[in-house]
Amino acid sequence: FSFDLGYTVFNVNRPKTSLLSGIQSQYRKHMRHQYYIKADYELSNSFSLNPRFLYTYQGPHSTYIAGSDVSYNLDQNTTVLVGSGVMKNGNYFTAGFSVNKFRMALCFDLFNTIDFYGGELNMSYSL
Repeated sequence: FSFDLGYTVFNVNRPKTSLLSGIQSQYRKHMRHQYYIKADYELSNSFSLNPRFLYTYQGPHSTYIAGSDVSYNLDQNTTVLVGSGVMKNGNYFTAGFSVNKFRMALCFDLFNTIDFYGGELNMSYSL
């Protein structure tokens, strides 16, 4: 069992924003605060459960994501995963794999408030 929690802050110096270059804006970005908690629990030598929670807010806006992945180790270097969870405005489903230090996952978002579906492809390589 492993457990991790953290905090991140963005826009600490509150930069000014502008849509047009060369034009100064008096509007400064709000700092964005992000909190997360995650756990990794080995169910067996091959299966593990990975619950996650993320809360973020910036000025008057906030959102959260809560869910879990189940991962299966095919061998010492290869893992496949599937997962799902809830967001402030809907649900998400994800599937992916990792080989050594490379990870790829496809995420599909299903929003409740509007007729909108979204997807994204995530790739990462750990150094």
